[in-house]
Amino acid sequence: MRLSRRDHTFGLAVEHAFTDKTKGYLSFRVDHETNPQLEGNSLGMANWDIFHLTTGATFRRKRSELAVGFTYSFGKQQENFMQLANFADIRDDNLLGETGITSADYNAFSVIVGYTYFFDRK
Repeated sequence: MRLSRRDHTFGLAVEHAFTDKTKGYLSFRVDHETNPQLEGNSLGMANWDIFHLTTGATFRRKRSELAVGFTYSFGKQQENFMQLANFADIRDDNLLGETGITSADYNAFSVIVGYTYFFDRK
């Protein structure tokens, strides 16, 4: 198997300590399509190149730490994307409608929340 440039996924991240109890984070990562020869789409696979931007912070207390952050993910618009369903003109005998070819975008927004409690070490 020959690997091409598109077979690689990479990421960069920066952590900055604002105080001894507060840290900030910023990261960027890329998920390239896994199968460039994939034709059409299925429920679990598509040939998207997805880019992720993440920012967040952690706040430390005596025995706990709270982390909050946000991720915005996006992908290039794809042409000739096969619809899974078309709800514009559904009927009793065809609940998914007449599917066809369309264009599609990928955009996602995620909220990250984490809490850590540190138990005593005896």
